[in-house]
Amino acid sequence: MPQQKNETKRVKARFPTARARRSKAPTFGLPFDARPPEIANGLRDQAMSDVAVHAQDDRPRFHQQAVDFVLWFLDRFGPAPGERITDACKRAGIQPHDDRAFGPVYMALARQKRIEKIGSVRRERGHGTSGGNIWALKVG
Repeated sequence: MPQQKNETKRVKARFPTARARRSKAPTFGLPFDARPPEIANGLRDQAMSDVAVHAQDDRPRFHQQAVDFVLWFLDRFGPAPGERITDACKRAGIQPHDDRAFGPVYMALARQKRIEKIGSVRRERGHGTSGGNIWALKVG
């Protein structure tokens, strides 16, 4: 325990404005911040809605342009990681205020059963972490 306090002091000395992030969500007696799926999904959906609204405010036709581009890209080039599609979309001039605005685009297309996840890949911009989706046009 004393070593942890020393480490905390070192971090605070180096980053005086940093604050510990603590979730206010209930932990249900578990040693980590666990949320039931319905709560986690609700929070995800709210965050995605917020970023989509901000993207539309910033660029009114963003969502539809991105949807059209994703469908065109997958039709032309076949299955691809979401980050690669997103980067191509931005190079084509369809650029939102924040790259997270592409999340609602993929989610909407998946919920409409127009595209589907067919695999996963290490993220390019996530320093090789897991979680990158490979998307393809939905067949049938």
